[in-house]
Amino acid sequence: MAETIIARGLAVPMGFAGSLPLADRGVVSAGIGSVRRNQSVVCADPTTHTLVYSADGAGLLLFGGHAVPLRRNDLWVIPAGIVYTLTSRSPEWKLMWFHLRPIVRWTHLDGGQPYQRTAGQANRMVPVMAGLISEASALQQDRVKMGKLFAEILVIFLERRLRPDRDGHGAARERLAEVWAAVDHDLSRPWTVADLASLFGVSAPHFHRLVQGLHRSSPLKIVTQMRMARAQALLSDSDHRLATIAAAVGYDDAFSFSRAFKHCTGVSPRAFRAGEGSGRIRPASASRARP
Repeated sequence: MAETIIARGLAVPMGFAGSLPLADRGVVSAGIGSVRRNQSVVCADPTTHTLVYSADGAGLLLFGGHAVPLRRNDLWVIPAGIVYTLTSRSPEWKLMWFHLRPIVRWTHLDGGQPYQRTAGQANRMVPVMAGLISEASALQQDRVKMGKLFAEILVIFLERRLRPDRDGHGAARERLAEVWAAVDHDLSRPWTVADLASLFGVSAPHFHRLVQGLHRSSPLKIVTQMRMARAQALLSDSDHRLATIAAAVGYDDAFSFSRAFKHCTGVSPRAFRAGEGSGRIRPASASRARP
């Protein structure tokens, strides 16, 4: 079994009856803890899958000649068979981990390389894990029921985060969703492909190819669609001037915004506000408007 990856921390007592829901899903160890700066933990005999969540601080995941930074709120899956090392780059790197037996339930994890998943509610699982450990340490019969509730929550988290990726691009789609959410939160920003690629964590050419392959469109055309959708909402639900709306969705002036809006929707902003035409946004693959 892979060694416990935490140098200082607390592990779930798997013999505790309240931990049974985890054990039934093949979890052989789980816990929370920390690794100090420049401290490394080596997994030289990885017979289990590992799910590791960086709760606070930062470190490196080393495997097969690769050095992958793990930052706060990063969640990584390390399939069984991968020899890896975790090295802290913070005064105290706080982690949560699970080791899972390679049972049928987790067959889809076999034979791959380590990969990142979106963290989802992982930050909320840390106190849940702490709660399970606390209930187990009390060694009282009435703690089993509460322990099982904590364990069931952790099981739901595991099954959501480790859900099979049917086409091999599930993790990329999840990370792209986070990129588009960041764009939607700041549409006034003059986004570039380099900006988007930086959020995703790859080079600009790589990001462009990835988006083109998954969305059949370029990154900046997708950004343009998002700008136009927000503009339509502002035109419909507010009486803001065109210059104000233009600035809110990333255009320098009302003229350039109006030109882009008409190109994407077939009607001018004023006509759309007056209820003329459908204002349907053209597919990103058909749009050539400036992002």
